[in-house]
Order: sequence, then C-alpha cells, then structure tokens
Amino acid sequence: MDWREDLIARMSMLAAWVAGLAHLAAEKSMRASRVATYEAVDGLRKLSFWQALALPMVLVTIQRRVWRRLVGLREKSKRAIMLSSQAMKAFEAPTDALEGKTITCKGAVCFGKKELSIENVQVLPPENGQVRIKMACVAISPHDVLAYSGQDSRFPCSYPCVLGLQGSGVVESVGPGVESVKRGDHVVVCPTPHCGGKCPGCRSNKGNRCSFADDRCQGGVVLGNQATSFHFLGKQVSHFGGCSTFCEYTVCQEEHVARVDPKAALDRVCLLSDSVPCGLGSVLNGVPSPCQDKVGATALVVGCGATGLACIEALCKSKASRIIAADDCDERLSDARRTWGATDTINLSKASTHRAALSQTIQEMTGGAGVDYAYDSTGNVFFMSQALESCSPGWGELTLTQPISSAGQQLSFPPGQIAQGRVLRGSIFGGFKGRRDVPDLVQAYLEGGVKLDRYVSHTLPFEQLEHALEMERQGKSLGIVLFFSRLQ
Repeated sequence: MDWREDLIARMSMLAAWVAGLAHLAAEKSMRASRVATYEAVDGLRKLSFWQALALPMVLVTIQRRVWRRLVGLREKSKRAIMLSSQAMKAFEAPTDALEGKTITCKGAVCFGKKELSIENVQVLPPENGQVRIKMACVAISPHDVLAYSGQDSRFPCSYPCVLGLQGSGVVESVGPGVESVKRGDHVVVCPTPHCGGKCPGCRSNKGNRCSFADDRCQGGVVLGNQATSFHFLGKQVSHFGGCSTFCEYTVCQEEHVARVDPKAALDRVCLLSDSVPCGLGSVLNGVPSPCQDKVGATALVVGCGATGLACIEALCKSKASRIIAADDCDERLSDARRTWGATDTINLSKASTHRAALSQTIQEMTGGAGVDYAYDSTGNVFFMSQALESCSPGWGELTLTQPISSAGQQLSFPPGQIAQGRVLRGSIFGGFKGRRDVPDLVQAYLEGGVKLDRYVSHTLPFEQLEHALEMERQGKSLGIVLFFSRLQ
C-alpha cells in the first residue's frame, strides 16, 4: 500500500466518523448513514493529491465554526432566558387602587403605514362585559406586521389604533356582568373569541367563529356606544382585533380573555394567543376524512415561522413518517430539520425560478405520489396553489393555516385539481375556541406536551417594538417576546 492509498484509507475512516456524527445529530437511520459514508468514500477516491492533503484542514475548520455557532446559540439562549426571568421578577401585579379610574400609561399608537410611536395614552375603566388587564408580555403576530405595514389582514384596522393581538397579563378590574375572570387572575388575550354558546359558531362543534363577539368588535371599537377605551391627546384611538395588547393596560371583551394556570410563565403562554395554536390546531383539529390518520403520512409545510414550526411539532406528535419543510431562509430550514423534526427541506428562493418548481420538486421527492397533507402559513397565493398541486390526487389535503394574503390577491387553480379528489381547507386559530381551549394548551405546556420555549428567538423590552416588527416583517425572527417591566 503506497502513501496515497494509506491517505485515502485514513480519509475514509474520517468520513465514516463524520457520517456517524451526522447520524446522531439528525436521527437518521443506520442505512442512510452507511449510504452517506459510501458516497463520501467514493468522492474521496476521486480527489487529487493536493485536495486530499487539504481535506483534514477543511474538516477541522468546519468543525470549529459549527462549534462556535452552537456555543453562540447556547449563550444567546441563556441571555434571553435570564433577561426574561429578570423581567418577570420586575413585573408587579395590579392593585385595587386604580379600579374604576382612567389610567395613563405607555401604549404603541400606529398612525398609519410604518408610523408607530410609544405615547402616553389614557385607558378608560371597563364597561359592561369588559375586562381591563395589566399586560406583562406581548408577542408579535403576522397580522400586527400587516397592519403596521399598511396592508389588509383578517382584522380591520382603523388608524390611529393600538396594535397587538398576542399577550398575557393579570386582570386589573372587571366590568359589570363579567363572570369568567376576576381581579388578580392570570390571563391570555385571544383574538379569536368564544362567547360560550350565545352564537351558532360557538354552539357548533364544526367551527370556531364567534359571530356574537366579532360583531361587537368591528370598526375598532369594543364599547356598545361605538366608543373606544383608548384616548390620546383628547381623541379616540381605535382598538385592533378586540385585543390591542401593545399597551401597558388594555380593555377587552370578556369573550377574548382566557384564564390560565398562574404557575405558567406569562412570557411563554403569550405565544398561545395566535401563532402557535394556528399551527398545532391545523394538524390536530382536522376535519375527519379518509386520510385523517396521520400515522405514517407524508406532509408538506410551507413557511417555517412559528405557525409552520407548530405544524411540524404537531405532525411529529401524530407520527407522520415524512415531513418536508419549505421556506426561503436556509437558517430556518436548518432549524426545522435539526430541532423540530423535519425530514426534508426545500429552499423556496431556489425552487421558485419557474412556476411549477415547488410542485415538481415534491413530485420528484415522492416518486410522483405527492403528499398526503400540506400546510401553508406564508399567505402567498402562489405557494398556496403550488402546495395544492403538491397534494396526492384523490385524497391529498391543503390547509391554509394563516390566510393573510395581501389585498387584491386571489387564489386560483384549475378545477381539475379539486375534481381529482384534493381537498382545500381554511383554518382560523387552528379550530380552537379561544377562552375554552387555551387553558388546556397552557396545561399541555406545563406538562411538557407543547414546547413553547423553543419558539422564542428574541426577548426585548417594549421600547424596541418597532424594531421587533421590522425583524418579523423581514423574516429575521421566529418568536419575539416583549416585556413591559423596567429592569433595574
């Protein structure tokens, strides 16, 4: 054996070691690891002398960079957890001294497209059927970003308004007729209300749209006399989605408020207001169908934000055999595969050079069969149509987890795609009924069934709200939690 064959043998052993590490990290089968090793060895035999000589240095450099990246992520996570813990310790529960009085506090007033400023606003006492809440933490919703950017969303926006759909806090006071919560209760604010059976939607087990509360919260008001609870410089400021959590104190209808276990961390359960349940419920609360059993199913998830990753988490719980994640960000795709359980990834920025790219890629990956389930959380009508075409003819289902496309856009597809047996579904809040089901999700979080900690990518003070909205708009974050407490 000459020196070159000896070097190739040593490089083969090194390639096998690297493939073994990849097996442990990605939880792949032994067969897949052996195939990767054989391919690596075959590639090594084709290397020139100088390439083979430089390979160990390249591998060591890659190993160091990966290690630094992992250490950096760990330290960043530790800092975020520490900052969040300090903020929760600094949060003071409301007292009865302010009950029945108008409160002046900090609130984020949006005056128009990307015109946001934190001002001193006046918050009126709660009226009949209303709850005033001292907010502890808030999170960014895709609908907040749309309203901030001047685009249409599912929730009408009338400027000036106080944005915010996700948040948690403590009840400061309640108005007459409120029975489900009392002062001092820990609560989560839900943009999807539940009146408890006063309307057909809440009485039915087939849907979760509460027409009773929705009708009372249109036009940016929550008061029966067509007034708002917020004032700035003597003028009314509109509500947003019946929640308006981007304020130190907010007033909501009772139907939007879910009482939760006080043992749950408020800086985590605020994520259960909108984004995470949209993904979890789209998978777990599906309407019965011939392919309802997701054990061994193949699924496509388009968009790897908080809602898309929640879909992946639910699919893993449902024991789907293959989960294909699609996004335009390599870092998100890497996280979806490494942390959340996706088995395959597709970069949409590289797979959208021609119109049929995504669906053709799926057909190639599945041998022409397509996927059993597809979930779109992008709000992009192009990818919606591509996801529908990626579904298996005869039984494939596409669920729109976040129907938030821009104004004027319409979803179009050949009728034959549906006639073949494909199913297109819409989903609001994942089919969950706000104040009825959110306490169960909180309990699942306390028991370890919902991994809320993994959804938090940034923890910021409320003063950096506009920066957080820009980060979310540019897709540079997963879940941003903002706290109101001032750290010493």
